[in-house]
Amino acid sequence: MGKLTDPFSPQNLKEALDAIADRNLAALGNSPLARLDMVLARLSSEHLPDTPMGRGKALVLIFREALERLRPADPHDDILSRPYRIIKARMEGKSPVIAAQEVNLSVDRWWALQRERALPALASVLWEMEEAARGQQRHRYLTRHLPAPTYDVLFGVEDRLAELRRALQPGTSRPVISIDGLGGMGKTALAHAIATWAAEQRTLFHDIVWETAAQETLTWQGIERRQTPALTFERLLDTIAIQLGYREIPRMRLSEKTASLRTLLKERPYLIVVDNLETAEDYQTLAARLADFANPSKFLLTSRFYVGDDSHVYRLHADQLSEEAALALIRHEAQARSLAEVATAPDERLVEIVRAVGGNPLAIKLVVGQLTRLPLSKVLDDSRGIHDDQFYLYLYRHSWNLLSPQAQRLLVLMPILPTGGGTWDDLLALTGYDETTLTSAVTELVEKSLLNVGGFPEKVYSIHRLTQHFVMSELVRLEEHRPYTGSQ
Repeated sequence: MGKLTDPFSPQNLKEALDAIADRNLAALGNSPLARLDMVLARLSSEHLPDTPMGRGKALVLIFREALERLRPADPHDDILSRPYRIIKARMEGKSPVIAAQEVNLSVDRWWALQRERALPALASVLWEMEEAARGQQRHRYLTRHLPAPTYDVLFGVEDRLAELRRALQPGTSRPVISIDGLGGMGKTALAHAIATWAAEQRTLFHDIVWETAAQETLTWQGIERRQTPALTFERLLDTIAIQLGYREIPRMRLSEKTASLRTLLKERPYLIVVDNLETAEDYQTLAARLADFANPSKFLLTSRFYVGDDSHVYRLHADQLSEEAALALIRHEAQARSLAEVATAPDERLVEIVRAVGGNPLAIKLVVGQLTRLPLSKVLDDSRGIHDDQFYLYLYRHSWNLLSPQAQRLLVLMPILPTGGGTWDDLLALTGYDETTLTSAVTELVEKSLLNVGGFPEKVYSIHRLTQHFVMSELVRLEEHRPYTGSQ
């Protein structure tokens, strides 16, 4: 237990117990104990007014909870139950004579036990409750800028979260952390979960900032566009300053605000989260500039695109869920939608969903959502994917529009290869590109999280199942799959 402070002194505790026994809420609400954080928290949770009477009522509830915590597991153990019974007697206003008789003690011994054991035990419990309240208040403060979570449970991310926790520790060499991957893979959820964890640590970061560069959000009604302009470096600096409470900084010239924020972020550790960085103006340059503001502060970026191979950037790729995690997510989503027949279906039936859309959490949620009104066979027929132009536009339009014609053509040709993908020589034969052109196209697709690369020493190139559905959809048309001639 930490050092007991004045509010928990024996005299304050005795006066509070007397006020509770006398039902004198006003006196109780004016005691030193009434200024504690746990009283403020109880006022909020119980919707009590911030007045002496309200604080007195909150303290009564707090003391009742503390009394329950003093209750021994074995009520027949006279020795262990004495602190509980002494405090209970004080709160009920029993005379010392009657209270001593109930625990088979002399009055003098009862007073001695109150002084030596009961009041210190009560103080210890109240201190623990106050520490918990302070932690909750600190957590609420640190998470005040975080958006509401879009998840209630995350599946298959334990290793990724552990990796992020290590990357956020003080002294790590790369202070900019990037979570990249295909749309719908749960990058924002990962960032939110790790930022929430950081807040729970209370002392890891002095404060937490959250800014989103997203221009579009996918809802059940379709794609919703934000009216805010694209994120720029200067606007990000302004956001950081405002969320940290330095409202004079945005009024400065760019050079001045840059210097002020660099000093601020290097004095204390802050966590700055920038979500959907790929939609920011000149996102790669922006990401590179942030390293100059780091240490001890950290930057956590999410992006559909790889932000660059920089010595200051720690990269975590958000890949699709494993089959086990995907099945767990399907059952969870089905249960949340009261689809009992889906939640309890055998794995071999539900695995059809995973094979159709891959382990993309967003796609899985959309499929389960469709099962509320359509049979599984209908949802999975045709190309066995999600046939929703809005969904594909949300996932791929921005990335597709940024690709060169050569990279677009390579992506469209990928479904011709076997399901497991192809080698470098396969790509050369498939496209007719020369080595330089193919290298450039592959690099583009990898940076945009549209091409998977694995294997050693021979590399194998493949695309996600959803990407295959996209390039085979009506949204992507090529006049013909003809060999590259250098003029395309």
